[in-house]
Amino acid sequence: MRTIRVTPVLELALIVAIVYVARPVLGPLALAFYIAFILTPPSNALERFGVPRALTVAVMCSAAVAFFVFVGAVLASQLVDLASEVHNYVSQMSAKLAELRGGKGGSLDTLTSAVKQLTRVFETSIARTERADPVRIVGNDDTPIERLESFLGPLLSPLTAVLIVSTLAVFALARREDLRNRLIQLVGPQNVTLTTRTLDEAVQRISHLLLGLTYINAGYGVLIALGLTVIGVPYAILWGALAGVLRFVPYVGTWTAAALPTFVAFATTPGWFATLSTMGLFLALDILTGNFVEPVLLGRRTGVSAFALLVSVIFWTWLWGALGLVLATPLTVVAAVMGRHVPRLHFLSIVLGDDPGLPPDVNFYQRVLARAGNDALRLARKTASQVGTLATFDALLVPALRHLARDIDAGVLNRDAADSVTASLSEIARRVRPSSRGPVRQSTTRSGVFQSVARRLSVDELPKPEVLGVGAAGSTDALLIDLLCYGIAADITLNPLPAAAPARLAETIIAREPRVVCVAALPPGNSVTARYLSRRIRAALPATNIVVLLPASEQEKPAETAARLREAGADAVAFDLKTAREALLRALGIAGP
Repeated sequence: MRTIRVTPVLELALIVAIVYVARPVLGPLALAFYIAFILTPPSNALERFGVPRALTVAVMCSAAVAFFVFVGAVLASQLVDLASEVHNYVSQMSAKLAELRGGKGGSLDTLTSAVKQLTRVFETSIARTERADPVRIVGNDDTPIERLESFLGPLLSPLTAVLIVSTLAVFALARREDLRNRLIQLVGPQNVTLTTRTLDEAVQRISHLLLGLTYINAGYGVLIALGLTVIGVPYAILWGALAGVLRFVPYVGTWTAAALPTFVAFATTPGWFATLSTMGLFLALDILTGNFVEPVLLGRRTGVSAFALLVSVIFWTWLWGALGLVLATPLTVVAAVMGRHVPRLHFLSIVLGDDPGLPPDVNFYQRVLARAGNDALRLARKTASQVGTLATFDALLVPALRHLARDIDAGVLNRDAADSVTASLSEIARRVRPSSRGPVRQSTTRSGVFQSVARRLSVDELPKPEVLGVGAAGSTDALLIDLLCYGIAADITLNPLPAAAPARLAETIIAREPRVVCVAALPPGNSVTARYLSRRIRAALPATNIVVLLPASEQEKPAETAARLREAGADAVAFDLKTAREALLRALGIAGP
């Protein structure tokens, strides 16, 4: 029988379809767990003081119900008052619009006329509809049960939903350990470590996030209500509650909540003080909360990028409507946590997570490949300001050289493209270095080096250096020596030799009889040339100290390569520029930091 393979995209589409179809079941369940997550931290705090679980659940649920009933009653009364006062605001709005239009026939005059015309059409349509329905007197033969059903019918669905959500929330709060154990058993006891780590991170992130957001947004709503009361905007409690709820929607919820009270202030109060003060109140509190309160209380606990949160709001609102709008943030956090711990869902961590899309060294190399040198230079300078020049070379430019060497060996880049990348890296290194000291080369590309080697390789033309630097093979190794020169210029004078054939390089080094020589080689291929040079130098100059710079990764088995280099005659093998600097200081008898 032939097996049908399901691609990850098809799996994701199937999951989305199931979540959409099952929203009548999954929606109340998600809302119940949402409430349970909010009530879990205070419940745990009460239990730590010795309060029994049953009494803790009863206290927390009673407090939550009382809070929602009180707030609901206050908001309902304010909504009724607002609906009855809407018609009284029209005259004041017309007067203010008349002040703005600045003369008959202006754009605001046209807008006012259009609004008035639309209002007349709407009122006329309602009047016709009311006149079109004849009044009929019919006998009332309904039974008491039928009258009760007709009265309770519109309320039955929301009441049932509230009852289901409340029951599920109480059960999830009271039996949270049992639910966790059953989930671990469902996943499999052999995966207990993975499941426990995932659950712990999800519960910690979501509980702290939701509780923190609840406190912050509740305080935000209270301050908005108090501020609007002082300003004199009607129904301040309603607007404060709306601001607190909509602030759960990232980035756009605050200004959506600000639109209605600003409109009411414009319509109900004379002058412009209330309108401008309302806008200023929302702006000031949003800046204060977003830049000072949330970073201190929440930090980076969501683990989700800002763009992913915005997309998730759109996605969950399309999927579940208003419920999805409220639950978008916690559901996205859960998905990001699962992506970090479940291998098959790792793509969710990449898409939703707040980690950088690419590692810094890969991002740097990609910018150089894309000929975006300014972007790469900004990244290098930013890193250098944080960790220093030598560490920046080790973190960005040396890995870029390794990526370049692998691409050249694999045939991904031709010689012209490789020379262009090498020149760009050399220019960035020159501009990032802390001073003007460093090597002087006519060209870092292989073609330029071989054209000038006949003129520059004469032993008599160069002074006898204390430390010689030589790239084992090619322009990439020569640039590696340049990076070392730039990085250690404050401590050591390292004079590079122009690139040449290995045998010619060995002859030049032997003729100079240096005290210390540093051979740079990018693995894996160039380490063979480094061994050849070490063997030739050691045989001819037993007193010379040989340091080999070999920026290798764990996959390239640096320990084995280093052992072969030491057998060939190398005194020290360094896997980064920092270690190479320390080895050179030791070879020169200088005490390094």
